[in-house]
Amino acid sequence: MRFQSFFLFILSIGFFTSCDNLVQEVDSDLVPQIGEKVVVHCYISPQDSLLIALVSLSRPVLGADPPYSYGTKPVVPGALVTLTDGERSVVLSFDEQAQRYSALAKSFPIQTGKNYRLQVNLNNQQVTSSCTVPAQVPLSAVRVDSVEQLVGPNSKRWQYQIRMDWQDPAGTRNFYRTAGTYAYKILESITPSRLEETLLNGPIQFNRSEAFITDLKQDGQLLTSPKGDFAIQTAGGRFPIRPLQIMASLLHTDANYYNYHLAIERREDTSGNPFAEPVLIPSNIDGGLGCFGAYNRSQKTVLIP
Repeated sequence: MRFQSFFLFILSIGFFTSCDNLVQEVDSDLVPQIGEKVVVHCYISPQDSLLIALVSLSRPVLGADPPYSYGTKPVVPGALVTLTDGERSVVLSFDEQAQRYSALAKSFPIQTGKNYRLQVNLNNQQVTSSCTVPAQVPLSAVRVDSVEQLVGPNSKRWQYQIRMDWQDPAGTRNFYRTAGTYAYKILESITPSRLEETLLNGPIQFNRSEAFITDLKQDGQLLTSPKGDFAIQTAGGRFPIRPLQIMASLLHTDANYYNYHLAIERREDTSGNPFAEPVLIPSNIDGGLGCFGAYNRSQKTVLIP
């Protein structure tokens, strides 16, 4: 028994020694130093009232680890942000309160089918990108199903599910994103003799990456969105007032918008899973990082009495 214990002791020393030999220190001077890069996010649409761009700086891998999120520093002032269509141009001004660069869309209307170029100059760096605004694809139908549940003595819950249908234009590769909101009023008892109306609203929930759809292998067909859902509920002294308004939205996007946002959602889907395959985040910003993309939104409103 004593020999066996001694043998295990010697074996454990060899194990920890071998593990220690696997750790190798690398001289930081031999590691390539990559400086800060300009990071730009800008998405344009004919339906938007504001042109907005977020400009920040990337966070180097090595060095101090300040409390920045998503590998970038906060939006930085001092950049020259220019948007042009080859004939006209507009400069987006820095809004310190909103922490963004913006301009009124009515001063530079975004048009379907046009190609736009974005240029950002910051800290002696210049980055550029371009995108083309896709056509609007109308929704042909919005289908709503609901289930009513009793969740308490004086409380009910209505679970809603929606799906959207649209006709895909044939002959071109198309990219889509589905979204939506709901809104309704409640009548709330403030006192036994006083009632108040309050407007409540929220987003329709789609599974992250499933909200992104292409017409790959279904070009020119009638497409259907994944299921979106939301719920409303009564409680003591609170009652919903009909109609319930559902606003379904279909974004016909360019490839830049689609590929970037789909990658972000897939990364979030696998967040915290050490065995998940890494998701590469694409960029179409020449000389920098980020995304400049376009979309054209169509909407359809459904009222539930």
